[in-house]
Amino acid sequence: MSSKNLSIHFFTIVLNGEPFIRYHIEVFKKLPFKWHWHIVEGVAKRVKDSTCPKGKSIDQFHDKGHSKDGTLSYIKNLAAEYPEHITVYIKNKKSFWNGHLEMVSTPLKNIQEECLLWQIDVDEFWTTDQIIRARNLFIAYPEKTAAYYGCFFFVSPQLVITTRNCYAQNPKFEWLRTWRFTPGLKWESHAPPRLVKTRNDGSICDLAYINPFLHHETEKENLIFQHFAYFIPQQIQFKASYYGSGNLEKWLELQKQTVFPVLLKHYFDWIDDDTMVNTVQACGITPLITVNSLDGTTFEYSFQDSKSAQFYDKQAFESVVHRTLAMHQLDELIRIIEAIESSKIWKIRSLLLRLLGKKTLKLSEYLENIEDDAIEEKLKETHLFLKNIKKSNLWKLQQKWINFKGSINTTQNS
Repeated sequence: MSSKNLSIHFFTIVLNGEPFIRYHIEVFKKLPFKWHWHIVEGVAKRVKDSTCPKGKSIDQFHDKGHSKDGTLSYIKNLAAEYPEHITVYIKNKKSFWNGHLEMVSTPLKNIQEECLLWQIDVDEFWTTDQIIRARNLFIAYPEKTAAYYGCFFFVSPQLVITTRNCYAQNPKFEWLRTWRFTPGLKWESHAPPRLVKTRNDGSICDLAYINPFLHHETEKENLIFQHFAYFIPQQIQFKASYYGSGNLEKWLELQKQTVFPVLLKHYFDWIDDDTMVNTVQACGITPLITVNSLDGTTFEYSFQDSKSAQFYDKQAFESVVHRTLAMHQLDELIRIIEAIESSKIWKIRSLLLRLLGKKTLKLSEYLENIEDDAIEEKLKETHLFLKNIKKSNLWKLQQKWINFKGSINTTQNS
């Protein structure tokens, strides 16, 4: 097969996909090459093929195993309108899919060509331009087997995660979304997604382990999608019931917050790391879907070209990420200083080691990776501060603490 004829097979598993489900067709139908969208609809049993079942009853979210928000009739009509491009897979009435693994595996039997296989969850938005450029990357590098991407992870209509290597930003498997597919490959798991091939000796090999595009490679091409994971109350309610991760009361409390950035774990109680969020305005991001009414029941799509500054202001976002990191490190320094005040040397050492991520108190290696001069100076100052603890008089120590904490607060408020 000629690389210029490389087609894309998208797949989406969905239950109650409104208001997101209607966005994708407007993107796909502008693609200048062969594509097909496989939509697998219905309830999945909570078996251990994707997530550990922690939730409660979800009977209120479905109608005899199917969507109850109009999704099913919409995708059936869509398939009738685009029969060459869309296939819908559903179970019989009152039947559930045997987990998410069965759902994602079902379309594979209908894909009898070499192609790109692309997972698009219903709340994950790409632009036409991004899909074209991702395909061009695979054409330019035929040895590549898969692709990882970054995403703007929305936790409300106006808030996104701004930290990396944290919740929803784990580079080990988030966000693996595209594979170079050949007939005979199969899904080993859905979350994390593992598409595997069987070797001649019977062992299996995960395509993502062979030669994938990594995050920094796709990010250079602005291949960062928008993920509206906790965008509307209905999502929070469903995820709380199905996955056990969601608290509507806390989510609504987050919507009332006016000072940013904030730690997400204060509102999402299943998060135990220091993930932080900020506003889309501060990050220079234009959401591809917006709530268009006060009651949150009508929505408006934006089909921006991802090259447009209106879609994503890279400089603004990176600036926010940088400031978020700085504030987090300064918060850690405040904790160190507060520990100093209590004169518990072992606690000071423990906190410093946690901050530096090192097994010794040497600072030089860590400082080599610090690009922000202000943060570097704060770390050097703190390190010197710690070295002088034993020979400092208490009054002198207190005065240093007051001055240092004051300078940190001034930096945070600037």
